[in-house]
Amino acid sequence: MTTEESIFVDITLNNGMIYLEKGPANKIFEGEFVYSNQPPEINYEIVGDEGRLTIHFDEEGMRQKGEENKFKRLSSLEDLYDNECRLKLSPNLPIVLNLDLGITKGELKLGGLQLKEINFASGVSRTNINFDEPNPITLEYFDVEAGVGALEIYNLGNANFKRFNFEGGIGDYVIDFAGNHYGDTKVDVDVGLGKVKLYLPRSAGIRMKVDKSFLCSFDIDEIYKENDFYYNQKWGKTTNSLDMNVETGIGKISVVWIED
Repeated sequence: MTTEESIFVDITLNNGMIYLEKGPANKIFEGEFVYSNQPPEINYEIVGDEGRLTIHFDEEGMRQKGEENKFKRLSSLEDLYDNECRLKLSPNLPIVLNLDLGITKGELKLGGLQLKEINFASGVSRTNINFDEPNPITLEYFDVEAGVGALEIYNLGNANFKRFNFEGGIGDYVIDFAGNHYGDTKVDVDVGLGKVKLYLPRSAGIRMKVDKSFLCSFDIDEIYKENDFYYNQKWGKTTNSLDMNVETGIGKISVVWIED
């Protein structure tokens, strides 16, 4: 570390595997990278008081290797995961994290990091995100765009977020709000086709508006409905609350109540 007061991290991985977690406090980042054809572009610079880390696995360079190599890569699904990104980030500085993933598998252990903003986008992916430790600062915005596949987010209550926006295309999704909760939070979940399982803490106040087609089922208990909203008994009686808007086209929404 030198003069940085915050970090901006931008990762692009068109295909492969990604692992992200908290690293040593005295290092901005540590990384291990495996690639099949062309090494990733890795750049770190300091602009003002912000450190900027860019990691880009360039598939254009791979395609320029020729048709024979391209067909070889496509001959096995395992070849899609030849690229591998293992990254550890410092817990000592606030982080803005941008992840742009294509055909990937991922394990993101984000607990203990100072996360200010997260932008996550995936194409065809199977990813697990876990906030296994509390975020020591406020996460202003957590935006997820999941294309096709499976995405599981655990201990989201530890993320200390103000606003969570989730857009899913086709897939199975788990969103678990276990953990510590801080004040009033806004949640938007919009899924085209798939299953969404929401794990909600009984101790939090819940207000939920559900907009679904007749091709979608909605499974919830321990709640009452008033006008267009569903409420639990804690709504308006606690400082921790989740104000939720859930939309889906075809599929199933289910709610599971959990103890803190």
